[in-house]
Amino acid sequence: MMAINILFLLLGWTAVSAAGGPAHYYISSEKGNDNNNGTSPGSPWATLKNIQNRKFLPGDSILFEKNAHFTGGTLISSSGSAKHPIVFGTYGKGNKPEFTNPDYADLYGNVLRIEGNYIVIDGLHFTKTANYTGKHDEGKADKKEGDKKTLLLGAVYQLTGAHHLTVTNSEFDDCPIAVYVNGQFNRITRNYFHDCNRFLWAPDWGPIAVVIGNAFNEISYNKCTNYLKEGGNFGADGGFIELDSRYYGGPIHDLTIHHNDSRGNEGFMEVTNAGKNLDVSFNVSDDFQQFIFYWSGDSSRIENNTVIRTRPANATVNVVFTFRKKGFIFRNNIFVIADSLKVFGSGAYDAWSFDQLHEHNLYYSIDGSSKDPVGKPLGKGELVADPLFVDYANKDYRLKKDSPARGKGSNGGDLGAL
Repeated sequence: MMAINILFLLLGWTAVSAAGGPAHYYISSEKGNDNNNGTSPGSPWATLKNIQNRKFLPGDSILFEKNAHFTGGTLISSSGSAKHPIVFGTYGKGNKPEFTNPDYADLYGNVLRIEGNYIVIDGLHFTKTANYTGKHDEGKADKKEGDKKTLLLGAVYQLTGAHHLTVTNSEFDDCPIAVYVNGQFNRITRNYFHDCNRFLWAPDWGPIAVVIGNAFNEISYNKCTNYLKEGGNFGADGGFIELDSRYYGGPIHDLTIHHNDSRGNEGFMEVTNAGKNLDVSFNVSDDFQQFIFYWSGDSSRIENNTVIRTRPANATVNVVFTFRKKGFIFRNNIFVIADSLKVFGSGAYDAWSFDQLHEHNLYYSIDGSSKDPVGKPLGKGELVADPLFVDYANKDYRLKKDSPARGKGSNGGDLGAL
């Protein structure tokens, strides 16, 4: 797996300090006052107001009291350093502090709009942020303008040119776009995204948990559930991850997407535009519509994923993959499908090139609707068999001891993600 050099994560941001010692700022919606100095839990600020115009230094931390509630958005323009990032975290006891910005006119609904570098967002809760409700016109120029305005959304939004943002241990619910990064060397890890069933922009765009718009980014160890909107032009739309830099960001390549758990979303990932070296590994996907739409991209590896495509069709597309190019490697995965699907044999829109390198994968048609769940001749080390999950009915996709996926990997390990 590609190593992304984010040294400050290894050093540990709580153990370092800038020269002269870091400053700590405290914010409490219940106990604070924006006229306070904000430098102690006994004299906290009350809102996000003082953040926007203040110059923070490397190693500083901005701490929100647990159980607090904040409305609106703010621009983060200060930068930390590799050894001394600026940390947005918590203090006190209770639930994660809660943030919302339901007003598109206020920073496009962003809560934290990130312009600075080496920023860490740790342990916050974002909820009920804005979508875009502008007029939908089928004219190409108006449609493009609407798409551009839609892609300014995000509870956490990173501007093009910023880099080294970490979003971790945070929760996002009912955020039509939860995290949107347009810079490089970012890490979105160990977050929980859930329960957004609103359009980004009706009637086309469903909700998306994470949008990536540039290179050298990592999405790992996240959980995402119930990101979809039924209805609209496509029957349903939305999903966990989208790669899209049509209007912002830069060329997308060299991403690692690993150890994520995606269930009940309108697809695991959609690749609107991307280049080479997308590593997708050790993920669990039990989603609607598709595992991955590869409208773009090549020279990528899809390894050790557990893919369950058995949910009923709810949109105009019902596939496992789409491809426009060759050059992908599929290895050590488990594919469980239904509804007469084929992993490498069903098209959508104008997708083609289903002839990809595949080896050491297991395929299974759970309802027996397809005698050929592959769609291509079996590759090296491949088999069609029941993977024997621990408890398929209750969605426990770990392997039983006698699973035929045991020891069948290209390196002698087990197939799948778990």
